[in-house]
Formats: sequence, structure tokens, C-alpha cells
Amino acid sequence: MLPGLLATAAPAPAPVNIVCILADDLGYGELGCYGQEKIPTPNIDRLAREGVRFARFYAASPVCAPTRCSLLTGRHQGHAAIRGNKERGTFDIRGLEGQFPLPKSERTIASVLRRAGYATALIGKWGLGGPLPGQRPNEHGFDRFYGLLCQRRAHDHYPAYLWSDYDVDPLPGNVVRNAHQQLSEPLDNEDDYYKRFTGGTYAPEAMADEAVRFLQTHRPRPFFLYYAPTLPHVSLAAPKEWVERFPLEWDGRPYLGQDGYLPCARPRATYAAMIAYLDHTVGRILDELDRLGLTQNTLVVFTSDNGATTEGGVDRDFFRSNSPLREGKRSLYEG
Repeated sequence: MLPGLLATAAPAPAPVNIVCILADDLGYGELGCYGQEKIPTPNIDRLAREGVRFARFYAASPVCAPTRCSLLTGRHQGHAAIRGNKERGTFDIRGLEGQFPLPKSERTIASVLRRAGYATALIGKWGLGGPLPGQRPNEHGFDRFYGLLCQRRAHDHYPAYLWSDYDVDPLPGNVVRNAHQQLSEPLDNEDDYYKRFTGGTYAPEAMADEAVRFLQTHRPRPFFLYYAPTLPHVSLAAPKEWVERFPLEWDGRPYLGQDGYLPCARPRATYAAMIAYLDHTVGRILDELDRLGLTQNTLVVFTSDNGATTEGGVDRDFFRSNSPLREGKRSLYEG
């Protein structure tokens, strides 16, 4: 046999890791790579710079749960099992939290990838069922779940607990509270708002910690990480040191809860801080992929479930949150 005809089989390429990041109520224009000038988002901008930036990419729905259903199942809303935010959520009865559940018969991308040998995790907000049998992420293809089952409980960024698979993980310094309160008059000072409406553990930080741990733990296997942080969905809340990064003169008056959710001393600065913190958590994931040597074999997708809201004290006109589009959350206008 001629030497030139000798060949050996090329090794099969390693399966590509997948990280899907779904922001919560983030507007089209709230990122630097889409024209935002008031809020720095260097890590998400890095994704746009080093990857592909979509200018005509549609969420499946203008509200939360239907988009999440379509994202995970691949079904158009005309055929999806979840088409609205129907819920039975409460703040203080664990057995009654959660939304109308995703049917057990629905096949998710997590279940498909798990059968293909992937380690799968959902870190963040589920919003497609509660703690009853057949409704948890673990029963829809996810090996690991850490976060919030109920989108109504996600309205408080300092919740009393998060779910860790089938168990409750209490968050130190946090209490059970109704995340929809209204003040009749402003509190005496800014610190009073933090004492009354925040707590000791910022849930977005706890969830980002768990996302990084998942990457570290599952490095030897291909993995699918669905990271669904609750930012920047209201209620308005962020660690004080992050709020103080933004100008004091942005906020002439506090938000008292008149449009739902929790009051806030500095609504504009706090909203900006929430988006900046979201970017920070994305940066932690990207940095960990770099550190583990996984960046070149990992597909990272970043998107939002719908546009920015006007509820809960959010001033989307100030930030041009959905620019250049005409509307935002709850609207079907394209532009």
C-alpha cells in the first residue's frame, strides 16, 4: 500500500458546551452594544464585540412565562403549552407558590441534551411551575436547579429562601415579605429604605455564585447551563455600594410603591445598578470560562424574555430602555 494512501481516523470533536443567559425584563436599549450611554455593560458588550449581535431577534412573548416556555421547548407561541403568566403564587405559603405548570409531556432542550450526555443546570428563575410533583426543573431535564420556582416570589431580590433542587436554602439575613407595598409618605432617610425593604443576602449574588460552581464542578463533561437571573425585573433593589456608583442628582424623589412592587429611595440609580450588577454576573461566568480554558469550546447566548417595563418605579424613558422601539414589556408593537 502506498504511504500516501495511509490515513488514520480523526478524533471526534469535543461536544460544545452551551451557556444560555436569559435576562428578566431587560430592554433592547439598556446595553452599551445597543446604544445605552448611562449604564456601563462591558461584559455583555464583550459578547457582542467577540460574537454575533442580533438586530432583529424576537422574544416569543411580551411577558415572562410564555417566553421561557418557548425558549426551552422550541415551540412557537401558537403551539406552546404556556401562553400567559397565570399563577397561584404567594409569598408565605411554599406549597402554593408557582405558575401554571409546564406539562410533564413537553420535551425541553435540557432533556434532549441530558440524553446526549450533557450535565444540565438551571440557575435562576424557573417560572413554569411550583414545588408540586412533576412541576420542578429537575423533572424537565435539569440535573441541577438552584433559584426561584415562582416568578411572583422573584419580585423580592432579598427573599427568605431559594430552592436547591428539592430542598429549601434559607438566605441569611432575609425575611418573608410581601413584595408589593406602598408608603403614604417618604421615609426619613435612604438607609431606612434599605433596612425595611432589603436584607442580608442579595439573591442575584447567590445565584451567580452557584452558576460559577456549576462550571467548576462539571468541567470534565459537556454541559448546558441555563442561567436565568432575576435582573433587572422589579422590585427595585440592589446593594447600596452598587447604587452609589450612579449620580445622586438622577433622583429627585423616592418611589413609594404607587405602581406596584417595593418602595425605593433612589429608583433611577437603583435600576441602573441592577443592570450593572447583571453585567457583573455575566462577567463572572465569562471569566470563569476563560480561567477553566473552556471559552473556545463554549457557545454563550445572551437574550431577554421581553422588553423593559414602566412598572415598579422604572423610568424607561430616562434610560431610553427600549430605544429605538416604540414600546416594551406587555406590548406587541415592533417599533
